[in-house]
Amino acid sequence: MPNNSIKPAPYPYPIPRVDIDPDLEAAKKLNPWAVQEFFRIEALLRSKTVMDLYRAEGRTIASDVMLMLKFRFNWTVLDGSHHRYLDPRSEYKMPVPGIWLLTLEELMWLAGALSALAKKETSTLNRQFFHWVQDEVLWLCIDPALPPEVALKALRPVLTQRHTKGAKDAMKEPGKFDLSTWLDYLTCYDLRFRDGHSYDEIDQMVYDSQSGHEKRDRAKKAVMSVRGLIEAVQRNDSLRLSTI
Repeated sequence: MPNNSIKPAPYPYPIPRVDIDPDLEAAKKLNPWAVQEFFRIEALLRSKTVMDLYRAEGRTIASDVMLMLKFRFNWTVLDGSHHRYLDPRSEYKMPVPGIWLLTLEELMWLAGALSALAKKETSTLNRQFFHWVQDEVLWLCIDPALPPEVALKALRPVLTQRHTKGAKDAMKEPGKFDLSTWLDYLTCYDLRFRDGHSYDEIDQMVYDSQSGHEKRDRAKKAVMSVRGLIEAVQRNDSLRLSTI
């Protein structure tokens, strides 16, 4: 059988390994939106766009801001900040994309980025960032002691007034990602493109318990699935991506 290995293309940064809760029942209780967000970020970390940004700018405030403006996260994901989405014990709950519950670390980062940019001369990045902060998001502080029904009643007219029609109006349900299946998909993709392994070698490393032909087909399908996800999230249309 011919060797179908390819030239390795190492990533410019290590992508932190994720350890999921061995309790499968607990994993089933994860917020589906949070699981989708985890895989959206994992896909983007493997995208040419994000890798090129890191190679060109490094891990700086400016590149952090660029990343936030384009994809709504920053380089803290290289420390595994997004792994909380897969932790059923985490107190952080992300209802849907477009709503952030900021940690203290994230709030401090935002304040620092705003302060750093405010001290610099006017630039396109500066204007874009301040436009996002001032006009594209709605910042709220809500006392958790307030009864939820009171908070929701007060927020509805505010949100209705500020709502702008767009592509997200079609957003109804999150994509369905089987956790263990898609973690294997990411492993297959890394073994293929980062390390240059052949599909046959990937079969042995990831799907060794399968029969030969079925394994090879499964490894190739895994790689193609991740490639499709990367292309989708770079277009910001991952919410419409069909997943398994």
